[in-house]
Amino acid sequence: MDYQAFIFCGKGHGLEPFSKTRGDTGIVKALLPVGNKPMIEYVLDWCEQAGFKEINIVIDKNDLDLLKEGLGSYLLRREESYKKLMKNLNSVSPFTNSSSTLSSASVGHNYSSSGNGSASGVNLSHNLKKPTPIKFISSECQNTGECLAKELLPKITSNFVLLPCDFITDIPPQILSYQFLNMSDDNLCMSVYYKNKFENIDKKQLSNCFTVYSEEEDSPVLLDIYSKESVDKNKYLQIRTQLLWRFPKATVSTTLLNSFIYFCSYKLVSILGDAENKINCNKSLTKVFRDLSRRSWQHSTKKETVGIFVIPEVGNFLRSNNLSSYMEANRYILKVRSTYSSNNTSAHTHNNNSTVGGDSFVGGNCTFGEKTNIKKSVIGNNCKIGKKCRIVGCVIFPNLEIEDDCHIENCIIGNFAKISKKCKLTNCYVESSYEVGEKSMLKGETLKSLYLADNSDEDNNNNENDEDNDHDDDDDDDDEYMYREEISGEDDEEDGEGYEYDDEYGDDDIFER
Repeated sequence: MDYQAFIFCGKGHGLEPFSKTRGDTGIVKALLPVGNKPMIEYVLDWCEQAGFKEINIVIDKNDLDLLKEGLGSYLLRREESYKKLMKNLNSVSPFTNSSSTLSSASVGHNYSSSGNGSASGVNLSHNLKKPTPIKFISSECQNTGECLAKELLPKITSNFVLLPCDFITDIPPQILSYQFLNMSDDNLCMSVYYKNKFENIDKKQLSNCFTVYSEEEDSPVLLDIYSKESVDKNKYLQIRTQLLWRFPKATVSTTLLNSFIYFCSYKLVSILGDAENKINCNKSLTKVFRDLSRRSWQHSTKKETVGIFVIPEVGNFLRSNNLSSYMEANRYILKVRSTYSSNNTSAHTHNNNSTVGGDSFVGGNCTFGEKTNIKKSVIGNNCKIGKKCRIVGCVIFPNLEIEDDCHIENCIIGNFAKISKKCKLTNCYVESSYEVGEKSMLKGETLKSLYLADNSDEDNNNNENDEDNDHDDDDDDDDEYMYREEISGEDDEEDGEGYEYDDEYGDDDIFER
């Protein structure tokens, strides 16, 4: 695909206390493990499957070195796999049936018994595409809209894709690209939405907005977005009559979730860069694309539109932008691995009578005491678990120690934490390096260490949060925000600053529903 891909790596406020947002015990959000693998690797694999001509990772300058270090082994494996496959392809004899060595599907080449088939000695290596280089972009901006306008627009030379670092899906990227290419020529971009189909995700942690869209045109069009907080504050949904005159059969949905995936036309670069268009980019990308969608009905003359595509329910899509979704993402990966893996599908019993279920995934260099039982859990590397422990439905980071006679269920426990003897934890979150005392009986608790920040840092944090603190961690996640910023409950009025409503209709009233 002839696209430039930009992956935004936010701070991860929705994943506290495990993300690197307080103290020095957290992990860069993009490196938080899902199935014992950094979450951004799933996005990079998806981009590799898409065949994007360029892959860029955008991250705050203070986290850049940590991200590069965390992805070092992935980049090395990627390069080694390519070299190994190239070597195998070059070693195939031109007079040997290639299917016995390497299937044609693995190199994207179809063989024929006539013409330029394998019997004529064709070199297979030219069919193998070299991995797309991964570039890192250090950002000094406070939000993704500003980052796009100031730091990314000068680098964009073709159609491009904006992505979060936290999604997992089985929907091929070609499906989304096909939808974008077959949309109306008036569409500047395509915003991708999805519906939550995972019952175990806490609905209170999902940020549902009121999404207004229309299917009257040749292709569905996004019209506006209203935060739930603004609707609750006003006690009714406010929709401008200009929108309803232009799109009388508009639909309002409260179940659609923003995936933060945007397929964009190169035309968008000139529109965002043109001062005459008065588009304020000093805000989150959700707000920027919301403002772009309003152009389709705010003016008397027809403007470009923003398309919308809802991922079909036959596919799976979820984002690890809150703790409940993060836990569910790990469960989903466990389910996929147990479904497609031909090995380790049954429980494995160790010599000391400890049992690890086939529905669990255990990292390297882990030790288990006698009669320990592990089910439906992800255990990181270098973990030490004592005797007679029962661990069910948990995500355990590397370098953890759990002493004897502990019962842990549906918990996330950070790296270098310690659970002392005879503890029982249910539905708890334990921060990295935290030590739980003996015989603790806890349910639904978040255990965090005390962190004393410098006054200067605290003042800076307060100033950042005061700038735009009206909607919780957007769709909500910090891939939207290099720092913390949110969809405003009142910005239906405030963000009108970038536009002048045309008075041709002689009406600035609000339709109340």
